[in-house]
Amino acid sequence: MSNLCLGVMDSGMGGLTVVDLLHKKYPEIKIVFLGDNANMPYGDKTKQQIMEFVKNNISFLATFSIDGILIACNTMDSNCYQSIKDNCDIKLYPIIQPTCQKAFQISKNKKIAVLATAATVKSNAYKSSLERLDRQIEVKQINGTGLVELIEQNKNCQN
Repeated sequence: MSNLCLGVMDSGMGGLTVVDLLHKKYPEIKIVFLGDNANMPYGDKTKQQIMEFVKNNISFLATFSIDGILIACNTMDSNCYQSIKDNCDIKLYPIIQPTCQKAFQISKNKKIAVLATAATVKSNAYKSSLERLDRQIEVKQINGTGLVELIEQNKNCQN
């Protein structure tokens, strides 16, 4: 039995889908989930506000003696990961880089659309990460303002 404990943080409850996948793939790992519903959505906040929320989230998760933190929120990752990864005592696992690698791998035409929060789009994190994989890739970023709230409310988006 593993003694590993992983923190997973998101701006809301959407990160529970990541927790579900982790439980299925690594059932022996203990997981502590933090969904910051009090401050969600992060996508309409300033970079400074997002950074403050992330630092608070990391401090809270650190109280659980975790071995690492998976950032299950694109807005957190795109606005904070590069700035905090080297100054954090806990190993951080981003979500954007592996997502870009998978999108690039399965793309048949080197055209990728990214539907994200305003803060994530503004950061250009997806575009930069994808272009590092291939300068010829075409990335269309779409501001999905309001989508987070629909997801968090568990609304069916069909007519």
